[in-house]
Amino acid sequence: MKTGFSAEALRAGINIQKKRLKKLSFRLKVKLFLTVILPGLAALLALQTVKTFLRIYLRDSASSAAMDGEDASQTPMEPEPVTLEMSPPDFITPKPVKSEIVWQSAGQKTPR
Repeated sequence: MKTGFSAEALRAGINIQKKRLKKLSFRLKVKLFLTVILPGLAALLALQTVKTFLRIYLRDSASSAAMDGEDASQTPMEPEPVTLEMSPPDFITPKPVKSEIVWQSAGQKTPR
C-alpha cells in the first residue's frame, strides 16, 4: 500500500525545514546581539569614559586649588647634589666541595 510519499521526498522536506530553522536561529541570535549585548557594551564603555573624565577633572581641580592656596613667598627647594661612595668590589672565593655519589654516601653497594 502506497501513501504517495517517498523516502527521498520526506528527507528533502526535512532538510528544507532544518535550513529554515537554522536561518531563523541565526536571525534571532543577530537580533539578540544587536538589541541587548551591543548596547550593553556601549553603555559600559560610556560609563568607564565618564568615570575617567571625572577622575581627571577632579584631580586637576584639586591640584589647582592647592596651588592657589600656597603662599607666593615660598621658594621652591633647591635640589641637593648626590655623591656616590665607591667601595671595593667583593670577591667570592670558591670553597672546595666534597663530591660523592648519593648511593655511596648511604652505605649501599653499587647498583647493577
